[in-house]
Amino acid sequence: MKKIVLLAFALVLFVSFNTTIIENDLEITGKWEVQDAKQVKSFTFQDDGYVIIDLENGNHGGEEFMRNGVKFSLTYELNELITPNALDLVYTNLEDGSEIRMLCIVESITTTQVKLAKSGFQKDRPSGFDSTNTMVLNKIK
Repeated sequence: MKKIVLLAFALVLFVSFNTTIIENDLEITGKWEVQDAKQVKSFTFQDDGYVIIDLENGNHGGEEFMRNGVKFSLTYELNELITPNALDLVYTNLEDGSEIRMLCIVESITTTQVKLAKSGFQKDRPSGFDSTNTMVLNKIK
């Protein structure tokens, strides 16, 4: 009887450990549509580290795009070792190599829904999610 109780305890411990790992695993790659979109309609996070943002006035991002007459690329960096996860959107000027970062945080709601809080360019990373800085993204691909 003691062995059965010990085995049941070990099984429960194993299942809860694996569940915790799954809940914290964020799969950001893919296309994410912004719920209640205003200016930003969607984000497409690619396997190669590039991101494309679909705005009301067109797309920008990826390996090369023009903004104000200057060529840029747009990549992302995700740090899953901290909670909430840190997400940097990195605009790189392809002419001089300089970078501008938009510092964000992202957190899973479900496997197909996340919340993302963003700061302005070169500002501090948001410390939390609130109605002024947060958007909900739904994975569509």
